[in-house]
Amino acid sequence: MTRSYTPWVLAMTCALALTGCQSGGEDPAEDPRSSLPVAGGTHETHRGGTEDKPLPAACLLDPSAEEIAPKDMEEDPDPAAPDGSGTSVTWLSGQEGDDLETALGNAVHGSHDDLDIDMGAVVLNRETGESVRVNDEARSRTASLSKVAVAISFLRHLHQTDTEPTDADHYLLEDSLANSSNEATEALFSTLGADDAEATEALAETYEMLGMEHTVPELGWGGSWTTAADQSQIIAALTEAPEWLPAEDVDLIRQYLDPAEGQPSYTQHFGVGLLADQASWPEGASVADVIVKNGWLPEDDGRWTVSSIGQARINGQLQDIVLTTYGAPNSECGFELLDELTLLIASKS
Repeated sequence: MTRSYTPWVLAMTCALALTGCQSGGEDPAEDPRSSLPVAGGTHETHRGGTEDKPLPAACLLDPSAEEIAPKDMEEDPDPAAPDGSGTSVTWLSGQEGDDLETALGNAVHGSHDDLDIDMGAVVLNRETGESVRVNDEARSRTASLSKVAVAISFLRHLHQTDTEPTDADHYLLEDSLANSSNEATEALFSTLGADDAEATEALAETYEMLGMEHTVPELGWGGSWTTAADQSQIIAALTEAPEWLPAEDVDLIRQYLDPAEGQPSYTQHFGVGLLADQASWPEGASVADVIVKNGWLPEDDGRWTVSSIGQARINGQLQDIVLTTYGAPNSECGFELLDELTLLIASKS
């Protein structure tokens, strides 16, 4: 059932969950995942391989709308797997000889079968034109991913009125995209119309112009349903811009989607953003030109949407990467799964 978000409800929800909240929630300068252990051991960066990997301990907890902080986890947790068979799986690392499509398919289906988490994935190699799409019509919330569309809508509105962005506009765009500020996003969104209904219509028009067939905003900007297939249209527009999206706007948005722009905020450093950290690269891989937008949001039942969209040049090949999840029992579980899938993609590219 689709839930409508009024602005004040969305603001309250964002204070708990959306990336980079400036009032309440985690301190953007402190990564809450840094000392969180995984099931069966301490947190370490995984570099791929063919061995079983332990499921993240957070994924084995009961659903909760609260953020998982390190202090909430035991030093060496060893919870039973949901089916009692153990906590290690092969689908997190992929099998030797599996191509990207097989490995990613196993991961998406394994997440559903073992954890009841629906994942969607799109990977497009811009050099070869080859694409891998797995469950890309699965639904999840837009959450902070919508901030890219809000920025595009804002810049489109300026061009329609023949107005140049001011220094204040640049500040809001950077704060919204690089730091994932909800307040900055709300300020940009409010300029799209005389009221929230009119602004929502403007955002819906942008989604339509981008070819996002299954993303229809409700009242506000962050609670809509979307799909990985639709989110891939945003990355496409930032790579091969449509006629109505000027090149200077694309360059500006890409600049603010560079993970380095978000330092010291942790909000853009999981999922695709993890590839900006050389220490995380799979053995033998090289990565450059990373852009990313992340988002997470809880449902009333404690289940979470956690998603990551972006692009990276992996071993010289420019790759669009879109990963969505719906149903994680907490945000940390989603962070960990997106990290693992991103590294899996890098190791198979």
